[in-house]
Amino acid sequence: MKSFIAAYQPAEADGDGDEDGEGLGKEGPRLGTALPVLRGFLLVLIFSITVMIALSSLGVNIGPMIAGAGIFGLAIGFGSQKFVADMISGFFYLHEDAFRVGEYVETDEGKGVVEQI
Repeated sequence: MKSFIAAYQPAEADGDGDEDGEGLGKEGPRLGTALPVLRGFLLVLIFSITVMIALSSLGVNIGPMIAGAGIFGLAIGFGSQKFVADMISGFFYLHEDAFRVGEYVETDEGKGVVEQI
């Protein structure tokens, strides 16, 4: 899966573009930021499905496990509302293209180049 997603990963910038990343094209840096998030999500999803299928084939009743996981997920969701709000804000930053990997950013708390989102 890593090599499949890496095939769509844009090439690293070699300094030919300006500091806003316009020399890279609009979609290149956005894909470079979003693909690692997608890869992590797919890895967890595939691993979870694989474990459930393996347990089911061994004769374990996975119905209660799925229901328990749903209740556990709901409890974790209520407990981590701030984290979920930050994740949703992050997706809006990606969608609105507020900043990209490789751009120089200044905030009240610091300044530097965005290395990873």
